[in-house]
Amino acid sequence: MTIECGYEPAGRHTSAPLQVIVKLRFTFRFEPQGVAMFETNQNKPERVLRFLVALVLLPAPFLLEQSTYTLIAGGVGAILMFNALSGACMTYKVFGVNTCAVPKDKAESSS
Repeated sequence: MTIECGYEPAGRHTSAPLQVIVKLRFTFRFEPQGVAMFETNQNKPERVLRFLVALVLLPAPFLLEQSTYTLIAGGVGAILMFNALSGACMTYKVFGVNTCAVPKDKAESSS
């Protein structure tokens, strides 16, 4: 954020001796730290399980009586379906969890 202040003499025919000028300039920059937004952090069995659970939860609002419970179940099913298809879980990303298999080369070099 940059704030520039200054003053200019007012026009000849005004009664105010000075005119105060204030300029505000906001600059926002989003610079990712080299981490992909949708980096795969789930292994295959977990993705399959999420997909199967999502298949049960997604049609709940349509098959059962519409209530708060069934709408929440449908929403959870939609989130699980997104996770299963993309392989990226945002909750895992926040906590730094990665259930993908680590290649043996990397596992041996880090020991």
